[in-house]
Amino acid sequence: MPERETCRYCGANVFYLKDFCPKCQRSKIDGSISPAHRAIESFQNFQRYSFISRAWKGEEPLGKVFLIYNVLFIILFYVLIAIRYMISTLQSSKAFGILSFLSFAVGIPFLIAYSIWLLVSMWRCATTSHIVFKVLARIWVVTMLIITLNTIRYILLYL
Repeated sequence: MPERETCRYCGANVFYLKDFCPKCQRSKIDGSISPAHRAIESFQNFQRYSFISRAWKGEEPLGKVFLIYNVLFIILFYVLIAIRYMISTLQSSKAFGILSFLSFAVGIPFLIAYSIWLLVSMWRCATTSHIVFKVLARIWVVTMLIITLNTIRYILLYL
């Protein structure tokens, strides 16, 4: 049976040959935290402070999610459509073919993923808002869900 010793930081029983305590993840020698535990902590901090995960969990203010992530994205989307239209008027079939392929191959999956994230985030962020904004946000989400599903159906039918 392997010998055990007590961790001087948390009091847990540790095998004699282990370098790090399995409970507190500190080194037996100098008390530093193990590299694996440090990597896990940094990933958890990224998740905790990432606007993507905060909005997904409903921790962001509804106004921020609606105005910044929704309205500014819609403006950017229409600017990109206008640029695509201007390029298509150049009558260069090769350039337009590459642009069309990229817009469908990259743009459509991104738009679907972003739409799902945005609608779920708005729905969840609405729970902490005033009742009027909560109802308006939920009506907006349902309406956008219907429009998004119809757009996807249209795109898939006419590809």
